[in-house]
Amino acid sequence: MKFSLFPTHKNINTREIKIRFVLGLILTFVAVYTQCYLILLLAIVLNYTAYSGKDFVYSLMGINKATLKRNELLSLLPMHNPEPVILFNTDGDCIFQNKPAKEQLKEVSHINDILNQKNTTLDQLLQSENQYQITKKLNNKTYLISFIFVPEKKLIMAYASDITKAIKAEEEIINTQKEVVYAIGEITETRSKETGYHVKRVAEYSALIAEKLNLPNEEIELIKMASPMHDIGKMGIPDSILMKPGKLTPEEWAIMQTHTTIGYNLLKHSERPILRTSAVIAKEHHEKYDGSGYPEGIKGKEIHLYARITAVADVFDALASNRVYKKAWPIDKIMALFAEEKSKHFDPEITTLLEENLEAFLEIRNRLQD
Repeated sequence: MKFSLFPTHKNINTREIKIRFVLGLILTFVAVYTQCYLILLLAIVLNYTAYSGKDFVYSLMGINKATLKRNELLSLLPMHNPEPVILFNTDGDCIFQNKPAKEQLKEVSHINDILNQKNTTLDQLLQSENQYQITKKLNNKTYLISFIFVPEKKLIMAYASDITKAIKAEEEIINTQKEVVYAIGEITETRSKETGYHVKRVAEYSALIAEKLNLPNEEIELIKMASPMHDIGKMGIPDSILMKPGKLTPEEWAIMQTHTTIGYNLLKHSERPILRTSAVIAKEHHEKYDGSGYPEGIKGKEIHLYARITAVADVFDALASNRVYKKAWPIDKIMALFAEEKSKHFDPEITTLLEENLEAFLEIRNRLQD
């Protein structure tokens, strides 16, 4: 058990406790020397209040109460903490902010000013036994905020760490990955007489479909970044087949179909989510909903959702865009084909989304023309 000669609680602050203790000792010697009982009594009072940290008169008058409450709250916090810390009561009201919090998060007066209500409410936080973390943007900075409920104190501690630089660094890495993915996709499509803008449009179409399917933002961004690599396996197909102007022979067509597995085998060993997702899309984007596709002939929901999305985006763009070897199809002819192939080649739900959001698809096509 840790013992402290000078208590830091009650209603006398630490500095005054020390002063009373020293004065009490001095007055004790004076009282013994002068044999004055009144001075001795005063010395006893000073020494007792110094040792106990309590003063009856201070209690009546409320002296030092606010300072000592602040010190008690500070005692709960890590020493020399340079990051913002806020304490809330169980009603969610802010009752204390350290200096960094006052400077950086002074507009926070209630826990709901920073708590993500979509995921966790104040009541849920009070019932939780675990630490809860959110990422919140405040004053043009991004903070990782950790909430800890202390039942015995009836307090919620919020520790905020500025992760703005880390977020920007991560964004730079992701943007670099995007550029690499698009560059590789463009190289692949150029070899097969497609255009660089094809992969950009497929990415935008895929993200639009994912958004209409109400997928989480993380998944929307993931499929947008991965779908441009759907034909990466064509880099392994000989030019004599890939660039052949006429119809392929059965043997040549069999070789062409291997671009799906070539792409998958090229990317499947990566630990990066983007490349692993690209591997699945590369392998399955030519599968058909009725099971008549390749390379494995899987059907329906056995085909990965991302591949089903990319299949619609890829075919729509191939038909709706001009190529050096063909003109774009009329929109009514394209939509007639999708209606005919619904539940055969294409996922019926995704095909319906294309039909319902055709104007948004056309806006992307017009914005990203070759």
